Amino acid sequence: MGGAPERPPPAFIECWQPSAPHSITGVIELAQFAAAVRACGPRWEQSGIRWQFTFGPVREKSAAQVDCQRGTLLGELIVWDTGEAELAVADVTTDVIDRVHHDLANAQELVACLDDLTARLLQQS
Repeated sequence: MGGAPERPPPAFIECWQPSAPHSITGVIELAQFAAAVRACGPRWEQSGIRWQFTFGPVREKSAAQVDCQRGTLLGELIVWDTGEAELAVADVTTDVIDRVHHDLANAQELVACLDDLTARLLQQS
């Protein structure tokens, strides 16, 4: 009853962001991950990829993730400050989920992981 008309969600939503970096001693600064995701944003949006970035709570082993969707493909990349990363891409029409574990050692490997996510999302015909 009444209420505002529904509008589509934005292509990008950034959830809770800490005031300080998640990791002082970790392999990957989660702020680096956030910056790398933001750098992918324009290319993703031009390709029809909707995405959302979220920082997890600060813990001994903190994480952040980006969730993406393009057509029937759903992608998720979770990165922990230890350098561990889990990449998953699922096709909702076939229920096939492709998962890959990465052990990232630096920012270049993080960017390569985001490039892999992008390529997997764009392979849909």
